[in-house]
Amino acid sequence: MEGAANILRGKTAGQDYKNYILSLMFYKRLCDQWENEADDAIAVLERQQGRQFTDAQKAVFRTRGEHRFSIPDGSAGVTYSPNR
Repeated sequence: MEGAANILRGKTAGQDYKNYILSLMFYKRLCDQWENEADDAIAVLERQQGRQFTDAQKAVFRTRGEHRFSIPDGSAGVTYSPNR
């Protein structure tokens, strides 16, 4: 496994590689948190209204941007981005 990691890393210095990986892990966490907040808010609304929303309705809710933080439009890997 370590050999495979070394091949993928190439000639990148260990500290640089660590910074790159930690940045990716942080970004992944932000994206996951973004999705979790949207899913939690949707679940609360579904319980309040006593019905399940369609996927299209959930997508509309996700684009409203009701989160504690925002991920800039055009960021790679972000499925949903807030309206400004």
